[in-house]
Amino acid sequence: MIKMKLFISTFVFYLALNSFAIACDLLSIDIGGDKSKVEEYVGGGFGDEVEVDEDEVDEDEVKPSVIIASGDIENFCKSGIFGFAEFKAYIADDKIAGVAIEVLNGVGNEESKKKLLYKYVVSKFGAIENSENANWTGYKVWQVGGKEVIYYKMLDQKKYIIEELQVTNSKFRDYIIVADELGYD
Repeated sequence: MIKMKLFISTFVFYLALNSFAIACDLLSIDIGGDKSKVEEYVGGGFGDEVEVDEDEVDEDEVKPSVIIASGDIENFCKSGIFGFAEFKAYIADDKIAGVAIEVLNGVGNEESKKKLLYKYVVSKFGAIENSENANWTGYKVWQVGGKEVIYYKMLDQKKYIIEELQVTNSKFRDYIIVADELGYD
């Protein structure tokens, strides 16, 4: 009887997570597409412009400024299963350079301790070696259908957890991640 209850509860959880994954599919967003495709998720605003570091740009390469627009996660994922999080769109030259879901942690990193984004990532993209420990920091990159999926969790000022799932492609990768912080080329 206990095995049957466990099986049923696991099955229900799997169905809920699977239907959630379909509804909140970052992979469905056209990286390189027009920024208007993500306006509804960020409230229509494309405000925070970030200058690209000149030292990281090759002489032959000219990169536009990057605009980071964010909105409540429930604009993108109606289920609210990520907890306190936000949807982010990285816009370069009026094109979608990448999208992300960032967990918003406060003192005590309570949101990351719930492991909601982590559970979504491992169920959708696969296991992350040695990441089961709550104190794990690091990153994992997957190649999925011509897109790069990047999950990372790191400490800022040795105190606050920064946890984010990003989707981009090789053309736009440099616009959305801090490559030297992740050690990712």
